[in-house]
Amino acid sequence: MDHLGLPPELFARVVYLLVEDVGLIKSAQYRLVSKMFAGEILQNIIALQHPKSFGALEDKAAKSTNGTRPIYGRTGCGTAVGRLVKPTVDNMRPLFKRYGAEILQHRLTGTQAFSSVMASWAKDLVKTLVDMEGSGSEEVRKAYTADICKSLIANIGPRWAPPATVLDRESFEKRLGLVKHGSYQETVARFPDCLLPFAAAAVSNQELFQAMVPPDFDYHRETYPFCSVLSAATATGKTGMAEYLLRNVKDQMDFPDRRNTERFAFTYDTARMLRQAVEMAIETSCTDIAEVVYDFVLRVQDPCIDKCMLEGRDDLMWLCIQRGKLRIAECVMSFGFKGQASRETTRFLFRLDSGSALRHMLKKGYFHPNKAIKCPGHYAYKTPLGMALEVYRKDIFKILLDFGADIDGAPDELGAAGVSLLWVAANRGDAARIGFLLEHGANPRSHEGWRRPLQVAQERGREEIIDLLANA
Repeated sequence: MDHLGLPPELFARVVYLLVEDVGLIKSAQYRLVSKMFAGEILQNIIALQHPKSFGALEDKAAKSTNGTRPIYGRTGCGTAVGRLVKPTVDNMRPLFKRYGAEILQHRLTGTQAFSSVMASWAKDLVKTLVDMEGSGSEEVRKAYTADICKSLIANIGPRWAPPATVLDRESFEKRLGLVKHGSYQETVARFPDCLLPFAAAAVSNQELFQAMVPPDFDYHRETYPFCSVLSAATATGKTGMAEYLLRNVKDQMDFPDRRNTERFAFTYDTARMLRQAVEMAIETSCTDIAEVVYDFVLRVQDPCIDKCMLEGRDDLMWLCIQRGKLRIAECVMSFGFKGQASRETTRFLFRLDSGSALRHMLKKGYFHPNKAIKCPGHYAYKTPLGMALEVYRKDIFKILLDFGADIDGAPDELGAAGVSLLWVAANRGDAARIGFLLEHGANPRSHEGWRRPLQVAQERGREEIIDLLANA
């Protein structure tokens, strides 16, 4: 598709007027028209749109929805917070999550007369690092710009990427309530020195990093908007830098003169940093760095770190399943579950997964189709098939059957009190579920005595159920 038969300059103006007419959010839909429309909208419209356009759009949406709604998320330092955020920027979140780094990068290289706080920070960090690097190469400048923009947007998080990318400092502070935010104000006061180590980690320049940090540098330090130097490197996929940082952390862990209280605090902060790095690896698809982190955990064999990583396993698995990161899920499973998923992870799999993650875990042996899972309630253990039925996932049910799940099986942990899924359905009088189970091969005469499905139906006097089971 050409430029509608127009010169490029006039085509750009037409698209600009289109955005002005239909609004920022609706204009994003026109990205599907063609690559030219997508490129023009993303790079020349959204990136160059004045921040006041977003504010005006928010005010309009706020009136249409009668005010605000609570949004809960993370700050750039990884702290859980709840704030009232108007809904429009939240609608822009998927766009900025995918293209935020490109938009921010374009703000640095474009000719616009305005700039967001993140663009100002990124521009100064790039200039300082390039000057320190010394080559003056344009290729180096471009690479540093791309990496620093990507790391800034990834660390501040998709929740806050839209305002961070487009708003000036005053509006940015007001929007996110950062006027009294200690870490943010410290960054403003000490910029750019406080962020240079994070920028050096993001571009993976070990020499510059060594020149910037003292021997006792705190690798866990959270400096707005970065969670840690390890997260800064993870966001840009710098595996070599991540390995270098973890070697330095290991050296500090082995320092012999630490008191017990200091050692505990250090290992706790290390564990938190590692979990943040794995989360970042999932969000940015950096599988290699997730593997490096878990290799580090296995090497150091520290009880505090192991405990922290185990406590976060379900949250990490939820992210892996939601984002489809199966290789990282393998790392979490092999370390945290010893071959069988927990009840929460099983629920994530059965509720969120399309089936691909479950198949992968079954093939790799990280999930056993017949191993019962401990659950609250009267039936303390449930088979995976039973949990799949609870959430009405017939597709998951069939996958489990394909991998050898026993449809007549009962949880071994319940011993003689264990009953089959067909018995439970007959006891409840659930004809629809009985029909489904019989269709997939359930045996109404399985088990003996009171555990036989047909017997419990007779005892309950359920004639319809008795006919279904007797004629099966």
